[in-house]
Amino acid sequence: MKIEIFEIQNFDLEHEIADVYLNSWITTYKDLFDENLVNSVKKEDIINRRRRLLSLKHACTFIAVYEKKVIGFCDLGKFRVHENIEISNQRQIYSKPGEIYMMYILEKFQRQGIGKKLFGQASKFLEQTNLYPFILWTLKNNKMACNFYEKLGGRIYGSIDIPVDKKRYIEIAYIFDDDSKPVINTQLNSC
Repeated sequence: MKIEIFEIQNFDLEHEIADVYLNSWITTYKDLFDENLVNSVKKEDIINRRRRLLSLKHACTFIAVYEKKVIGFCDLGKFRVHENIEISNQRQIYSKPGEIYMMYILEKFQRQGIGKKLFGQASKFLEQTNLYPFILWTLKNNKMACNFYEKLGGRIYGSIDIPVDKKRYIEIAYIFDDDSKPVINTQLNSC
């Protein structure tokens, strides 16, 4: 299986990326959030959210492509102010130069080293553009993501309590810095 990783202009392939986001959102969060919330996410909302996010200075997207189809992506850039003021206020105390905003890979392509390769490119970009150290956020109950980031060398830097659809969840910040330099091998496993 030949997977290619590309840096793209912020709004290139936005519909294909939104499809990956939506599909991955459903498969990732179906057991973590209420079914109505998971199914309420719409493609146009994703496109609009990513447009706002990627209009920030220093924002960047890497995509993973297999047989000319986008199968994963990673959005990253300068540490951002979150759209939700409550979340933004809590996150500010954990501010670092860079942030990985989101990374999604289609379920059938997970656990094949593609996430490591995307993460490796993101980490290299953040370091080369002086956005290092960087953080990323994930839900505490998303064990698969937590394990993935810890295997890459991330360490828990803090946590916040966030509102999601009238419920509260714990979101964890993972930091990648000189004390936790990402442990990555950008070669794909078994490819």
